[in-house]
Amino acid sequence: MTSQRPQSRWTGKYPPGGPADWIADGHLTCNIQCSGGNFDRRMVDVRLDTLPQHQPWSRIGRRLVCSKCGAAGSVNIVPNWHDRIGRSCHSPSIGKRETQLLKLTTDRPFANPEKAARRLLEHAHAFEPIHEGRIYIEKINGPFLFGDKGTPAEYSAGLELAVARGWLELHESGTYVKFTTAGADLFA
Repeated sequence: MTSQRPQSRWTGKYPPGGPADWIADGHLTCNIQCSGGNFDRRMVDVRLDTLPQHQPWSRIGRRLVCSKCGAAGSVNIVPNWHDRIGRSCHSPSIGKRETQLLKLTTDRPFANPEKAARRLLEHAHAFEPIHEGRIYIEKINGPFLFGDKGTPAEYSAGLELAVARGWLELHESGTYVKFTTAGADLFA
């Protein structure tokens, strides 16, 4: 008589357990479906052995990013029952598409608002201020979003932190920032 593993509770968004549990149950692949954006709910089959074995679905799911709409963590993950070991319908080509549709992200460099704020300050410092010390907002958000490949959420969090710490002063119109004394002292 074999003992069963203790069943994990369903947390709502992601299935319980992780890839190692599904592999132990005989599954070879899972189906990941994007539930964000306006892109007809893209689906992809992913080989379970290509995913981190030591992490739960709740951690893996938050790091999955749709390459079409850019939604992070907005996925539905289910095992593919048709490809369990012993079934002859498994295709070796399954799992090659995931690099085109979904990618497992590494930790983003600007996910920490402190790092994002410091990088925004570097961009602001590199720009020669115009009239009365004004630094146009596009001179810091353009290089951050397109050069550093930061996300809009990372940009907003970094800018809010820089303003909250008193390093930058954001004009009420949102069109420019100015260095405060505390912000200028960081580069002195």
